[in-house]
Amino acid sequence: MSDEKKRSWLQRYRGWLNGLDQRQRRRYRLVQVVAAVCAVIVLLLAVYGAFVRRPSIPQLPADVGVSAGATQLNTGPRRSGVYTFLVVGKDTGGGGNTDTMILVTYDTSGKTINAMSLPRDTMANVSWNNKKLNTVYNYYKGKDKATQTENGMTALKVHVGKLTGILPDFYVMVEWDAVGELVDAIGGVNFDVPYDMHYDDPYQDLHIHQDKGERKLSGEDAMQVIRWRKNNGKYGNFQIGDAGRMKIQQDFLVAVAKECLQFKHLMNASEFARIFTENVDTDLTVGNLAWFGQQAIGMNAQEDIRFCTMPYTPYTRNTAYVLPVVDELLAVLNNGLNPYKEEITADDLEVLQLNKDGSMSLTSGTLADSALAKPRKQAQPKPQQPVVPESSGQEAVEAPEAQPEQSGTQEPPTQETQPEQPVEPTPEPQPEETEPGPEKTDEETTQTTQEPVVVLPATPVPVQ
Repeated sequence: MSDEKKRSWLQRYRGWLNGLDQRQRRRYRLVQVVAAVCAVIVLLLAVYGAFVRRPSIPQLPADVGVSAGATQLNTGPRRSGVYTFLVVGKDTGGGGNTDTMILVTYDTSGKTINAMSLPRDTMANVSWNNKKLNTVYNYYKGKDKATQTENGMTALKVHVGKLTGILPDFYVMVEWDAVGELVDAIGGVNFDVPYDMHYDDPYQDLHIHQDKGERKLSGEDAMQVIRWRKNNGKYGNFQIGDAGRMKIQQDFLVAVAKECLQFKHLMNASEFARIFTENVDTDLTVGNLAWFGQQAIGMNAQEDIRFCTMPYTPYTRNTAYVLPVVDELLAVLNNGLNPYKEEITADDLEVLQLNKDGSMSLTSGTLADSALAKPRKQAQPKPQQPVVPESSGQEAVEAPEAQPEQSGTQEPPTQETQPEQPVEPTPEPQPEETEPGPEKTDEETTQTTQEPVVVLPATPVPVQ
């Protein structure tokens, strides 16, 4: 439009505007305001659409560095709107292994979250000596720091997929030191601390002192609560072990979810997602996290979020392991965790099982360590004796089952004051009877069993 035409148009517009009465001018101004507001809304929606993105289910890389002969990973037809995650906490002892491992299924359509804790001592089908599931990340991560998280978590996702029949879509790795920052970012978390917690470990500069009862936890309080599993020193020898700690962590995560689902946080989902990504390693974008957060609007943390622990039975082979109980595991998987349209069966799992002759086999797949297929003498448990707690006024409780004798060199339990040692790859698998794995064991005693017995998270037992 030429300058002359612009001037002509402005003259006509002003003439038309001067011809309006006061009432007509108010209506005209109102129309202008509405039009401006609509333009801003359209712009914000455009920006929102570019930022908040529904995630696409990723494809597993062709070469993930996992040994051949594995069970075919489950990649069947999916239920619409259902996503899976592997949430992992790094080992606080500095050894490099993973600590907490939780498989999560989020049904965004049904607005439910189901999660299953995977014990770190779960025996996995791997070739190296220490066959605990929590060593997989450290074994495969490599030396390049830029790719360690991706390499290690990709391999761990594959092994969790073989163990459960569910290949996690995404991973979320949390440094436990960052939990305090996350809790403080949402203004604290109301939580009922189940026990008096008193533990000191100068070696790790770890000091836990929390009183039993319900209150709002700060970030520092929260870090202490989720790391505790026993008392020491003058506070006695009260302990709950790894299973008890998993239960506390599950309850704590529900409390965090309840706080995060409050309206004040949901309205600021993008900012909360930004804080989250600054404190964790994940293959999700900030926009993906914001989308998941908005799908949670309307959820009830107490009713719509369910936690459980993988059903297992204890087993000892130079160190303490746990073995999944297949039938019970399948029931848990198909009751909310399964993202596929078809039920998960034993053929979808690669779970190590103990045979009556002491040898081990798999539900499906090929043993990564052929030494496990050899028959092995089973030790008989010693008679149980009642244990009288040190503190008076308490009834005697049944003692933990005795540690079975091993034909090879038994790796001694270590105190919590020693950090877990990193797992170094071995060129050839060695028989476990002659060389225990590199990781130190926990204090909890376990026993070799021929017939699987489901063991749920234990209640605390005072021991001598």
